[in-house]
Amino acid sequence: MNEPTISYYLDTNALLKSSALLMQYKKDEKGVEKVKALIESSLTPVFVSDLSILEGVAKITKFARRDLFGKENRAKGVMEAIISNWITHIKQGDLKSIPVSSDQYAVATGILKKYPFADFGAFDALHVAIIGGLGTNVYMVSSDKGVKNICGLENIPVYDPESM
Repeated sequence: MNEPTISYYLDTNALLKSSALLMQYKKDEKGVEKVKALIESSLTPVFVSDLSILEGVAKITKFARRDLFGKENRAKGVMEAIISNWITHIKQGDLKSIPVSSDQYAVATGILKKYPFADFGAFDALHVAIIGGLGTNVYMVSSDKGVKNICGLENIPVYDPESM
């Protein structure tokens, strides 16, 4: 009997950990090697969403504003290289980009209403709505407390690359 193939979905923080170039600047980041190994060893493409890419770009620009990459011209070059690398991984099939649909926004809204007192945000709910549309045997790759919280409530398995 064949074991079901497990797939993975990277939330934004896990996507950031996948960037070797970014990690040259964020040397203290935990879980980087585990995310890299997961992507390299996965038998199926690793999913990311347009939301993860958008949030990732926003975080990279925030790092640039905090002078993580150096002077403005250098920062722009580093930012473009990181984003270009993600696009290359998507084109090569290592990462599979999932567009966000209006149905997923509706599901995320429902999740927010279902758990009004749980500790998670709108983007966390949207990540969960996206992964919910991918079928069974998909693990959320996240170290984010809010994402892990909502995944627990929705019975979605989580792989935390920062644990152990």
